[in-house]
Amino acid sequence: MKEKIINILLNSSLVRSKLIISIGRIIHSFSKSDFVEIEGRKMFTQNNDGLALSIFKIYEPNQTEIVKKYVHEGDIVVDIGAHVGYYTLLMAQLVGKNGKVYSFEPDPVNFQLLKKSVEINGFENVVLIQKAVSNITDKVKLFLGDDDSAINRIYDAKLGDAKESIDVESVTIDEYFKEND
Repeated sequence: MKEKIINILLNSSLVRSKLIISIGRIIHSFSKSDFVEIEGRKMFTQNNDGLALSIFKIYEPNQTEIVKKYVHEGDIVVDIGAHVGYYTLLMAQLVGKNGKVYSFEPDPVNFQLLKKSVEINGFENVVLIQKAVSNITDKVKLFLGDDDSAINRIYDAKLGDAKESIDVESVTIDEYFKEND
């Protein structure tokens, strides 16, 4: 029942309402921990990125279930735009010591949090790559979300929520694996 309620809340406009977000931020700001713990995995977050995780202990429940269903022991998987590592950590646990997770994250702040999370969990099966994945191997602009680094992107959003950008390295998947096989 709890999971059903969480699923409804996370997929409703209620979670996106300014009042609910503000209340959640206040609650989250009193958290004394530098990380959130989900199913035994510790994950470092920044600002409000861990808000839903600290409250609901799950992120994107439908997508999480798909990952749990299709990623198995010994698999090799890629997390593109890993952010602070929710799926990287989940998949590292699922693939086990015989599998591997290639985790791409271009944002320097997110990358450091991702790295810290992988290290604290002792996942030696994760390869961290501080690059964006694109159709070119070059420098690209990473547009930064104002309040939520989960919406950083390498395309110019005209939505008004990405006022700043930084230059980051990008790589194509083919080029990366050709050079790192």
